[in-house]
Amino acid sequence: QEAVHTASVRDANEALTRGEDPVASRAFALLSGHLVEEACLVLVKGGDRHLANLVAQAGQDSAVCQLIADQLARWNKLKVSEHMPRETLRVLSLLSGNTRRAVVDGEKGKQEFLVGEGLDWKRAFGLELWYGQYRHDGVRECVLEFDSSWTDSVSAAPALRVAPPVPWYVEEAGTNNLDGPAVVRMPRDAPWELLQLYSQPERPLDLVCQPAGFSSDLMDYRMPWLLYTKLSGSLAVREFMDVESEHGSRLAEYITASLSFQLENLGLWHWAVFVSLHHVQPDMREKAVRELIFRNVPACNEDQSEEWQERVRFLRETLHIPASWLYEAKALRARYEGDVREETLALLAAGRHAAAHMRIVMILAPEMIMKGSFDELVQLLKAVDPQEVPNWQAEGKMYLNYVEVVDKVPKVVARGAEPADVLEMKERLQLLLKLVSDAMGAKRSEGYPFASVQFDLRRNVALADMAANLSNSLQDLESLVGFPFAFRVF
Repeated sequence: QEAVHTASVRDANEALTRGEDPVASRAFALLSGHLVEEACLVLVKGGDRHLANLVAQAGQDSAVCQLIADQLARWNKLKVSEHMPRETLRVLSLLSGNTRRAVVDGEKGKQEFLVGEGLDWKRAFGLELWYGQYRHDGVRECVLEFDSSWTDSVSAAPALRVAPPVPWYVEEAGTNNLDGPAVVRMPRDAPWELLQLYSQPERPLDLVCQPAGFSSDLMDYRMPWLLYTKLSGSLAVREFMDVESEHGSRLAEYITASLSFQLENLGLWHWAVFVSLHHVQPDMREKAVRELIFRNVPACNEDQSEEWQERVRFLRETLHIPASWLYEAKALRARYEGDVREETLALLAAGRHAAAHMRIVMILAPEMIMKGSFDELVQLLKAVDPQEVPNWQAEGKMYLNYVEVVDKVPKVVARGAEPADVLEMKERLQLLLKLVSDAMGAKRSEGYPFASVQFDLRRNVALADMAANLSNSLQDLESLVGFPFAFRVF
């Protein structure tokens, strides 16, 4: 009743300006919104107390309906109906339970008019539900009767057509100029499809979850998705026709992906993540969420903005998205921007120690060695979990040992250490020199898809610098013992 109240009151007010039987016309408009009491008051104020008495019993006793139907038939038989106001006949026909076509028989022959002429489909269906002959049989029977009523009338003249259940935007454009097949091909209004769903337990969700039933924008999947998640997910009362036990429904996945795309285009990508979490298949769900985050992670110099932090809290605390997914997205963005240091830090935060180690030893460590930024290099390498790196000893550990040795040898030389300490340091230097020598001979870029000849060259320059420093340190130790060591690498 609430869905048609506004239209009924509007038509009732407009009836005041009509010349022919405005009182009955206004009463019918109010009855089309099931405003029975208001219709009675209008008739009483208009001086038609007899009709008001009948309207007060509208949709109640079947015996009263039959008496009114018999009276209408008698008037037709006596050829007096044509002399009665059409609006009064509309009200009486409705009270008799007739919601389709009424017949007026007179000296000019039989004429038909549609009881619900000029009504939208919701009020036309309301006539069937509140006053029709199946009103006591339940909603299902009324839905079936109205479905039959409008489909049977599509080929009739426009004035005799029952309003088809089309969406509001089609209704506003009008369907009177369309032929029957064109009307049948029109999209159905979503509330009508919901009524069909309610009245037919075996009916799938396919038709009710179409964007055309809600909006003229065929890419607007907001309402279809909400209906799908409510009816299929929360209430579990209905499914799509193509649903499978293991993989779900392709149509459902398509609706979810479409709404996610729609939200992302509006800048609401964090809500697109929420929608994507409703994918049935785990692989598709993870892939969709990860790609959304990858596409929308901000630039490295913007990731401290209040908006980003708020959305991160929403993803982490409300949606429980793993922090590693966010850091991996930041790493990908940093790589795109060419910021290897930020990429490495993000990979470490994501727990991707092997990948972070690769970038340290291939790119960052050589640069830091040549610049002398040993403290920063040590900080990065100590953040790496050696258990996650298969070649830790030959690469990451080598750089750590180098920094430690080149820092320690000058101190040993300065204070004049014991011979045993000198020999121990000598062994460490020689072992480290061997590792550096082996590393210089390897083309590391062959094992790293992102590496290049430029990285190899820079790395070899740094390793050569390391070898030279280690050789100098070895000579400094030789000066302490007064003779050269027997084993020399270079």
